[in-house]
Order: sequence, then structure tokens, then C-alpha cells
Amino acid sequence: MNKEEVISKLEEFNKFAEELFNLSFVKKLQGSGYKMSWKKGEGFKTELKGPDDEAIKAFVNDLRRFFQKGDDTLKIHKLIPIYQSDLIEEAEKKVFNQVMRELDVFNKKTTNHIINGENITNEKVLEVFMYGKFSHRTKGTKEVHDKWEEIPPMYISLKNEFVTVLHSYLIFINNIVFANKETLRKLKL
Repeated sequence: MNKEEVISKLEEFNKFAEELFNLSFVKKLQGSGYKMSWKKGEGFKTELKGPDDEAIKAFVNDLRRFFQKGDDTLKIHKLIPIYQSDLIEEAEKKVFNQVMRELDVFNKKTTNHIINGENITNEKVLEVFMYGKFSHRTKGTKEVHDKWEEIPPMYISLKNEFVTVLHSYLIFINNIVFANKETLRKLKL
């Protein structure tokens, strides 16, 4: 890949990332969380605060271009060959590689949820909500989501966990945009 192609790819990535940062989901993140209460004779009551389903859906549909399997040009993993090239300075390679390692660790990290003996990972939460509810309802993933939804108090907690995972992915993308901007600045000198 030549210098002009690298510049084009990094600029395209940053442009779509900036659009992601400006969605209503990001603005509605402040104050996110959930409240759970129980009262004798009334049972559990749960309240989820933060982005509504419409904001989540719009965000997820844009976010998946950066992570989902397939051939999307925005996919974060498509930046790996760029950051392995001799065109990129060591400082930016280091930032990018650190983000990729942290993303991998984050995906494998378990949440505080155990369902039928399975420790639920951040990646599982992302996949179940993304492909079982918000993006498109994939067979298998949809059924897992619907089973989770049958456990109301846990579902609210898992949905909150999903919003937290989305926020973390936003931070990963932001850190890559930082590396991209530094790389672009140096490539354009």
C-alpha cells in the first residue's frame, strides 16, 4: 500500500468515526445505569437510564461497520497491515497495537453475569444484543437474546452492560482515531 492509499484509508476511517461520535447515543450516555428495587408484595421493579432503543439501534448499525465479520473497508482489523507498514512511525504503531491488545482483553473479560453456568463475556453481550435485537436478528443469537429477556431483572442489568460495552468500543475507536490523526499529520509533512 502506498502513502496516498494509507492516507485515504485513515481519513475514511476517521470521517466515519467522527459521525459515530456525533450520534445521539453518545449524548444520552451521561447518567446511564439502572435502578433495581424490590418490595414485598410488589416484586422487582427495574428502571434503565441512558440511551433509548432508537439511539442504541442507530449507534449499533454504524458501530458494526468497524467490527463485524465481513469485508467492510472501515473494519478496525483492516488497519493492521497499515500499522505494520514501514510508512508508520513506532509511536503510532505502539498506540495502535496497545488499543488492539486492550480490545482483545476487553472482549474476553467476563461480566458479573452467569447464565446456566456460562460466564458471560463482554463480546457475548455485544453479539447477543447487536445480532439478537438491535442490528438484525440472527438465528441462534435471537433465541439467546429472547431467553435473556425472559429474566427481567437480569435482562435490565445485561442491557446496561451492553450500553457499557458500546461505550468502551467508542473509546477504543477514539484511541485509534488519535493514532490515525498523528499518523496523518506525519505522513502529510
